[in-house]
Amino acid sequence: MKMKNIRNLKRYENVLVIEEAQKIQKTIRGILKSIDKPIIYIDLIKPISSILRDLAENKINAEKIFTIDCVTKNTVGEVVRTDNILFVRSPKDLTGIGIAVSEFLQSIPGEKYIIIDSLRVLTIYNEAAVVLRFIRSVLENAPKSKTKVIVLSSKGKDEILIKEVSQFFSEIKEK
Repeated sequence: MKMKNIRNLKRYENVLVIEEAQKIQKTIRGILKSIDKPIIYIDLIKPISSILRDLAENKINAEKIFTIDCVTKNTVGEVVRTDNILFVRSPKDLTGIGIAVSEFLQSIPGEKYIIIDSLRVLTIYNEAAVVLRFIRSVLENAPKSKTKVIVLSSKGKDEILIKEVSQFFSEIKEK
């Protein structure tokens, strides 16, 4: 997704970004760079060590990013909790992810963003109906805490779910 289009995402309350799988990480980096507000980043793919390395290599301010890591605890085991990183057992633990989101929402004042990477991974670990309820819940609760939501999904995957979930978004950007 081009940088101009990424900047335009900030105009909407919630956005579903449908991107080619190989371009999603580049799009996420662009989004993380362009948003100057705190970001709750739900990463379902990479361990925190990879996330932090990627942020540093791309000169992205890690202090504004509050990460919910759904990989490290399952692969590494013992983890140390910090102020801006919360660990959840796996992408299957939507209750744990929801609790972590709530913790961050309560601790971060003012306007903020939630970025979910990605809808496709959620559907690998959870049934489509459960994912749909989770996304809907996040979107319904976001305005109460001055939060905008950006959800990414791979192009060409889970078309039925994308069609169902898209009705909850104020904007859909397909690349």
